[in-house]
Amino acid sequence: MKNAFCAFFIFAIVSSCILSSVFAQSSEYKVQSSDVITITVHNQPDLTTKTRVTKEGNISFPLLGQIKVQGLTVHEVEQDLKARLEKDYLVSAQVLVFIEAYHARQISVVGEVKSPGKFDIPSEKPATIMQAIGMAGGFTKEGDVKNVTVMRVEDGSQKTIKINTKDITIRGEKDKDIVVEPGDVISVPEGFSQVSVIGEVKKPGKYDMPQEKNMTLLEAIAMAEGFTKDAEVTKVKVMRLEGSQKKTIMINTKDITEKDQKDKDIILEAGDIVYVPESFF
Repeated sequence: MKNAFCAFFIFAIVSSCILSSVFAQSSEYKVQSSDVITITVHNQPDLTTKTRVTKEGNISFPLLGQIKVQGLTVHEVEQDLKARLEKDYLVSAQVLVFIEAYHARQISVVGEVKSPGKFDIPSEKPATIMQAIGMAGGFTKEGDVKNVTVMRVEDGSQKTIKINTKDITIRGEKDKDIVVEPGDVISVPEGFSQVSVIGEVKKPGKYDMPQEKNMTLLEAIAMAEGFTKDAEVTKVKVMRLEGSQKKTIMINTKDITEKDQKDKDIILEAGDIVYVPESFF
């Protein structure tokens, strides 16, 4: 008998802890559009209602009509309904609200990712843009990782956020890895992911730029198997298009290789053309 009582006592404590945890979580949750909720009023079966929250955040309830519930906790909805019913209809209203189904927490990832589609985001913790792209299998080699956009609806208006993901992955600017919100559409456009190396190199051509790190001038020349014996290594040109303007950067590669001026080994951008002229001496 004593053992049975102890077992029951332990079970009661554990159950109480679990229920307290569930209650604590539900009390913090705020009702969202498309949630399905059930409302019951003690001794008032005609008022039992199962309804879906509209896009505007409202529900329709007998006697009371349209009521705004979006952004309220379950307890706040109960108290609001209780106050409204007691004002005009009931002496004492005991209202219970239960969430039958939560709204879908999904985002869309489209464009140059390996597995485009819609993805569920966890309710227990926030997901960032890089995690969302990871859900879609990561970038394709054609993806323009510097011009990713997040399209979001805020207060009925569409908002577009532009993100250079290299700032996150290479420069370590973690604050740019923003938290995604349900309904966000993440778009990765197709972009130039190559550089051209022409002139006095052993293997002229176009070369893919790595997505995981920056490519420097000397790395691009190395991909083209280095200079020929006729190369003018002191007058290498990097030709770049910035907006509608053409820009030419002159570099003496001996400053990099012999004088250790690493800052002159510039980081290339997609679409750059590296030109190594011929030496006439």
